[in-house]
Amino acid sequence: MEQSWMTVAQSGNIDALYELFGGNPNLLEEIDKVPFIDTPMHLAASAGHTDFAIEVLRLKPSFGKKPNPDGFIPLVLALRNAKFSTVSELVTYDPELIRVKGKLGFTPLHYVAEAETDDYVKHLEEFLLKCPESIEDLTIQQQTAVHIAVSKGNIRGLNVLLGWLKRTGCSEKILKRKDNKGDTLLHVAASINNSEIVRLLIKDVDVDIKNLAGSTALDISSRGDERIREILSSTYYMESFKRRLLREFANYSVISMETVNALLVVAALITTATYQALLSPPGGISSGPDNNSSSSSGSVPSAGKTQMGKNAFYIFLFFNSAAFLSSMAVILVLLKYYLNNELFLNFSVLTLLFCYGLSAGNIKPDSASTPTMTLIVISAGIAPSVFVFLRALYKSFGGVLQYFFRKLFP
Repeated sequence: MEQSWMTVAQSGNIDALYELFGGNPNLLEEIDKVPFIDTPMHLAASAGHTDFAIEVLRLKPSFGKKPNPDGFIPLVLALRNAKFSTVSELVTYDPELIRVKGKLGFTPLHYVAEAETDDYVKHLEEFLLKCPESIEDLTIQQQTAVHIAVSKGNIRGLNVLLGWLKRTGCSEKILKRKDNKGDTLLHVAASINNSEIVRLLIKDVDVDIKNLAGSTALDISSRGDERIREILSSTYYMESFKRRLLREFANYSVISMETVNALLVVAALITTATYQALLSPPGGISSGPDNNSSSSSGSVPSAGKTQMGKNAFYIFLFFNSAAFLSSMAVILVLLKYYLNNELFLNFSVLTLLFCYGLSAGNIKPDSASTPTMTLIVISAGIAPSVFVFLRALYKSFGGVLQYFFRKLFP
């Protein structure tokens, strides 16, 4: 009887199958009791007998998920035997077959991610459209279909997968996933010495992540292609610099309220001191020329003007404004992110800034230019940000310098 149903399945004769049921109504149940077996669906899918395979699947849905002794489900056998029309019909009938795991936890999506032939790339697109959730399925080594495409050097398949991830908004979740060795996609690409794949991934995968062995993708590339080392090293140093820069500007929510209060006190003291310094600049404020003095020649500043010269006043205004505006910025940030009740205080701060500008314009020397003063104050406001940028650059300078030396002196 066993040979009979196998022969029927290999021939794809549906009528003959039902004749077998007349002699043994429990035929499919008996076959299903065997854990690993080539069922009639396996045999039909392998031979490309699409209608027969779908009819058996309809009668016995469990056959679609049953592995044969080699660990393959019927859909995978159809793929391996290039019965692509059968593959399309099966996944149209039941898209969930795309997520069925066989040997090593491989799904049909993992298999079509292996090769960049036209048929495999076509079915990769088809599988993603019919079962989008399959992109999240993992092998026993915690690998997605993207890992498989990278490990096999399948550039066409990888482009399809990356395009799909970007359209569906799943890029970060999938592309940052590690396998059971802690390897990212960049680790895998570096290990197979594929510079083109590294270029495809470099913008989406962190270059400085270490695997369980403590190696970055750059460490792995040191034993491989020089082009890969160049791509990874340039990105590594630049990304390191950007992260340090962001940390300098970052607003850390872990700051305690005690620290916030202390910062507010210090910022308020600096604001008060710098505003007072503007009202009483070094050298004081002129009371104007002495009307009783015959030697009055106009060289004495007008009443209410600073007695500093124009250039000295410009220098004083720059540094005083830098300190004043920095402290005001700290106050605004702390009010916004930590006190959550900043509306009226913000108005007060902005009013104080306006008054600071009026005061500076009122005491400026007669020869001082208002547009020049405005430019100086704006520059003073930008100066703290430039300082933070240069500080981050200084911290990263060693790595960046090393990279440029490698470029100049290979």
